Amino acid sequence: MKLSTDALFPFDRGDVSDILPGGRAQIRKIADQLRTIRVGHMEVRGYTDRLGSPTYNLGLSQRRADAVKALLVQQGIPADRIDARGVGEQDSITQCSDRQSHDSLVACLQPDRRVEIVTFARTDDRLPPRGAANAMDRPPMYRQQ
Repeated sequence: MKLSTDALFPFDRGDVSDILPGGRAQIRKIADQLRTIRVGHMEVRGYTDRLGSPTYNLGLSQRRADAVKALLVQQGIPADRIDARGVGEQDSITQCSDRQSHDSLVACLQPDRRVEIVTFARTDDRLPPRGAANAMDRPPMYRQQ
C-alpha cells in the first residue's frame, strides 16, 4: 500500500500532529482493511524526495514512518506487529530535471514523498510472537534449519 505524504503531511513535515485530516482518514481506512486480513507483521516505510541533505531526509522519513505507525496503533493494530523504517531519498520513482523552478521541482518530486505499508501474510494461526526468545518455542515450520 502506498500513501502520498503530500496527502498525509504538509511539505517538509512528519510528526503525528502534522498529519492532515485527509491523511488521517486514509490511515483509518487502511487500519480497517488490515484488521480483516491475516497479517503476520508489517513494515511502514517512509520516503522523501532528494531536496535537503541525506541526513535530514533520513530523519524526516523516519518521523513520517513513526507517525503513521502511531496512528495505526491508535486504530487498534498491535504495535509489536509494525516496524517503522525511514529510508530517506532511496528508491526514487521520479526523473525530474534540476533545471526548473523550485516550485516546479517540488511538484515533480511529489511521488517520491510517500509512505509504504508492506504487509507479510500470516499463513498459520500458530505463528509465534515476533522476537520469541527461544527458537524451540516455535512450531517446527518456523524454526531456522
